[in-house]
Amino acid sequence: MLSRGAKVQVTAPTQNCTLITEAEMEAFRGMCILVAIHQLHEILHYWSSDSLQYVSSVSQVMSSNKFKQNIETVHVNDNRKDVPRSDPQHDKFHKVWPLIDELNTSISAAYSPSSYASVDESMIPYKVRSSLKQYMPLKPVKRKYKVWCIAVAKTGYVMNFDIHRQTSYFQSSTNLGQGERVVLNLIQNFGQLLQSNCF
Repeated sequence: MLSRGAKVQVTAPTQNCTLITEAEMEAFRGMCILVAIHQLHEILHYWSSDSLQYVSSVSQVMSSNKFKQNIETVHVNDNRKDVPRSDPQHDKFHKVWPLIDELNTSISAAYSPSSYASVDESMIPYKVRSSLKQYMPLKPVKRKYKVWCIAVAKTGYVMNFDIHRQTSYFQSSTNLGQGERVVLNLIQNFGQLLQSNCF
């Protein structure tokens, strides 16, 4: 997910919290990938005493308490650069933007795009309370994160994506509409390859 040597920030230890070592960070990253592939209904089920849910490749690497501590405290950006919540430019995705940028760089470098691409929204269902979710009552999944994606038209391979945020598209000094801003933002790393066919 992140290249070796990438900077990972760890917040100051809270009560009963210990700093993570480099080896534990490597293990934690691997566990996050595995948990995303082998999905269970609840995170604690990976450490369950029920043999139908227990996953040894997760539970034997790290305790559930340590994994939960890492989920709550590890992030990939510098908190000192974040603006206060009261600031109009405050970005709730601040802690994960380096990871998102790294993912976009990796997926675009792994594929040579054709001149035929599609831009559309992709929805990520999410039931936990969050002000970043979009409510769309006419959709099958009504509450979700909205992600703008540009994908190769023939294969569906996503070349670039951007998570929808109110500050990213609606608070703009340009006279462009939302659709125009989304498309121009997603194709900016592909030079003239896609621009000639835009709209």
